[in-house]
Amino acid sequence: NVAGFLYSVASDPVLVRYSDAPPAPSNLAVSSITVCRASSCGCGCCESLYCTGVAEVVVGWSMVSGPVTSYMVVVERYAQAAVSYQKTSYELLTSSINFQYTVSNLYLGVEHRITILAKNLNVAGYVSNSSIVFTPSDEPKASVQSTLTWQCTSPSSVALSWHPISSEDVTLYKIDYDISPDFPDFGPNTYYGEFMPSSPLQMQVEVAKLDATKVYYFLVTARSLYEGEQNSFVTGYRNCTFTVKDLQITEISPNTFKLQWLDPEGISGISKYRIWTASVTSPHFVHYADFQTQQGALHE
Repeated sequence: NVAGFLYSVASDPVLVRYSDAPPAPSNLAVSSITVCRASSCGCGCCESLYCTGVAEVVVGWSMVSGPVTSYMVVVERYAQAAVSYQKTSYELLTSSINFQYTVSNLYLGVEHRITILAKNLNVAGYVSNSSIVFTPSDEPKASVQSTLTWQCTSPSSVALSWHPISSEDVTLYKIDYDISPDFPDFGPNTYYGEFMPSSPLQMQVEVAKLDATKVYYFLVTARSLYEGEQNSFVTGYRNCTFTVKDLQITEISPNTFKLQWLDPEGISGISKYRIWTASVTSPHFVHYADFQTQQGALHE
């Protein structure tokens, strides 16, 4: 009235908002991964079959509804129990429905979490989000089974050989072995070691200190920059036997013979020879004597 505005007859206050908080982005996924193998990317061994560099990852997502003025992309990198953050934000047109963004400098073989946060005109900050956790490299799909072979190098050691995988980023090859024919499906296995790719043409690892009287089964596991793995199996071997070189037998008397020989080619570290005898009347071999060797000399 003419006296002015009186609070006592005013209405109750109401909350008015221009819009609700935006919903979380949907369909968040990694659409492509590009591995940088150049030395400028910090590649650890760019000329070999594995790389410790970085990758570019393209992530995409969809907006459900509501006016969204901008998105923030948050990248969390998990390495050695420490978390480091890389953040970036950029404005997007509200008329767009599907979005893509390229995230650079992601470390290969390290777990990352990418979070997309949405913001609109009504909200002071980014309140809704959608996250994805991944490692920027694929699980290996190739195996060395077709080229995996073995060869006895001594009575107690075996050399495993295979062609390295060149179609994928393989960082390690793990070797296990066991005496059980059900290995690796059942039974405890013996872990021997992990070996980095050493040649683009041929990998060879010698497994030593084996029992020459037992049958062994070997398993080669290829590990890529991802946590997955592909197994390759080699069947067992029995006693590795070798032929001495230049064995000569000289008759000294009707019941005395002299034996002379050299070590087998390619075999070193032989400390003792065992001599067995048999005859026409007694064809079963019996243990005759043990002979201590002289390294690099003619044995007699």
